[in-house]
Amino acid sequence: LLVLVAPFYIIALRRQEKTDPVVCPVADQKHSESLSRIEDHDVTNQFSAMGSLKPGLVRVLTTTFVLKTVNYGARHITRPGRLGRIRSIHFARWVIIPRDAWPERGQHQRPTRNDLMLFCSNFNGTWDQYIDAFADGIPNGLDLFWYSSNKYPNSIPITQFKNYIRFNQI
Repeated sequence: LLVLVAPFYIIALRRQEKTDPVVCPVADQKHSESLSRIEDHDVTNQFSAMGSLKPGLVRVLTTTFVLKTVNYGARHITRPGRLGRIRSIHFARWVIIPRDAWPERGQHQRPTRNDLMLFCSNFNGTWDQYIDAFADGIPNGLDLFWYSSNKYPNSIPITQFKNYIRFNQI
């Protein structure tokens, strides 16, 4: 059954990827400076980013499958203390927050009608080293993790990806 369904699924996924606009938001200077002030003060740094997911069942299924597969691989296949070939990451967690779980905001609309994806991590080194480690160590992994987020520009070129990450960093 999987062999029969896979080609249709891949075609649907590829069609969505090709029709997505490439938007590369840039964080404003104040936001970037406030984040920089809390970085590089100790042995490890924290990193958190949140973005809204693009709508559609194919994207939700793909994101869920990717996250569950990575979770399994991190627990049972890779060596402890590593994420693939990356040794500087101590902790990484992706969480999908369904839009139905958001608290109501009175009469106002929610900021988006899509689910949110939260990423939290602790790492050694500077912010640039951390992002570069992902880009160099698992560039296709970046696309797998973030492709379903609104405004995601793809991991290459790295400058656009860094702009996207800083824009969504909290």
